[in-house]
Amino acid sequence: MRKTRGFRDRRGVSVMVSYVLLISIAVIMGITIFGWLKLVANVEPVVSCEDGTSLTIEEIVCINSGEGKLLNLKIRNNGRFNVHGFFVSVGDKEDEVPTVSIIPISPSSSIPPIAGKYVFASVLNPDESADTLFSDQYKDSTRVNNVDFLINRVGIQPFILVDGNEVACEKAVVRQNVESCDIQ
Repeated sequence: MRKTRGFRDRRGVSVMVSYVLLISIAVIMGITIFGWLKLVANVEPVVSCEDGTSLTIEEIVCINSGEGKLLNLKIRNNGRFNVHGFFVSVGDKEDEVPTVSIIPISPSSSIPPIAGKYVFASVLNPDESADTLFSDQYKDSTRVNNVDFLINRVGIQPFILVDGNEVACEKAVVRQNVESCDIQ
């Protein structure tokens, strides 16, 4: 009788040991997978503009002089934070998103003109305005072209610099209709 009872006692201990081993293996695997995913994913926080970063277009003037054809945008920082520049695009249809990136006339010789992007010579502080000039040229994927359509819509999107990188303010896009601006 004793032998049978001892056998049963050992069997009970064996089941308990297997449960402990099973749970231990599961916990170790979970910790290992978590550590591996943390290393592989390398998730960094998303950098974005603060809520309250905003620009408005106060005035749009199309200049057709003997010296050339220009688009003048008077931009005002009506937000609560400094803005370093803005992306700009124009279009010929009032009901569509403007997609043509016109070339700016840079405010400083140290800032190279890049199609569709205007960089202020110094940051635009809240409640400040700036006149910005753009040429009658735009750049498509292969070359620079002259604007060959009436501008009926202008879109701007401010950006800020964070650690030397441009961060577009996705919630601050402004699109404004224009009465047939002719810089052809």
